[in-house]
Amino acid sequence: MDIDERNPRDLPRHRALFVVDMRDYSSAADPSMEQVRKDIDDLLATAFAQSGLSEEWQSPELRNDTGDGFILGLPTTRMWRLLDPLIENLDRVLYRYDQVRLASTPAVRLRVSVHLGPLPDSYRGSAINDLCRLVSSDQASAALTIAVERRAFVALIISDEVFQVVVRQGRTERLDHRDFHKVIATVPCKNFEALAWVHAPRVGASAFESLSTPTNNDAVAPRDTNATASATVNAAAPKYSIGHIGHFAETSNAPVRIRMDVRGDQ
Repeated sequence: MDIDERNPRDLPRHRALFVVDMRDYSSAADPSMEQVRKDIDDLLATAFAQSGLSEEWQSPELRNDTGDGFILGLPTTRMWRLLDPLIENLDRVLYRYDQVRLASTPAVRLRVSVHLGPLPDSYRGSAINDLCRLVSSDQASAALTIAVERRAFVALIISDEVFQVVVRQGRTERLDHRDFHKVIATVPCKNFEALAWVHAPRVGASAFESLSTPTNNDAVAPRDTNATASATVNAAAPKYSIGHIGHFAETSNAPVRIRMDVRGDQ
């Protein structure tokens, strides 16, 4: 074999991975699903533009529509913006949306996960699996519940890899390690657990103390026997179907377009 020939053991370059998931989307009435999904796209387009991520939104390496959200694959250079200021801007945009949405339109509350890992151009591998496990974890759902109770609209869960490279190294402008709470993210039905960090805008990290936390200082590596085994050859992300690299829908930087109406009693 030619020594310069590509080998399956070669390490792919690292990618920044972003996934957003709407709470209770599946319980929305069928007639409202399409409009709510469109509103989410518009809201995120606005938040990305406000965060200096217009190019990343318009031309990501990967965009995969998941129905109640989507996955983005991006270069790592400006990954820090996915944490700060994007999450704060997204929370602010969602607040404004909530003030003017139709009374019959479901409330939009979002779970967001950010991960970092080596992925081939096919975007199939354990890093995608781990990203999807994080946003689906019990701790991500509980963090959003806590955030909503405190009138926030988004909860963020990041992998320890992202925390160490971005937060711990001081690459965020307004956030630091004190704004994050350490948890063990678990998806029991998938045999998954991983050290992770949760945050919500305008919510102190102490609010998340009820969530599970590590019992020692040892980092916990992702544990998912099914994902690890399948990641070696064309492993597809759980729940989310990874298609081809490219756009799944047209995107825009335009301001949020929302129909307005007088809301009924809540």
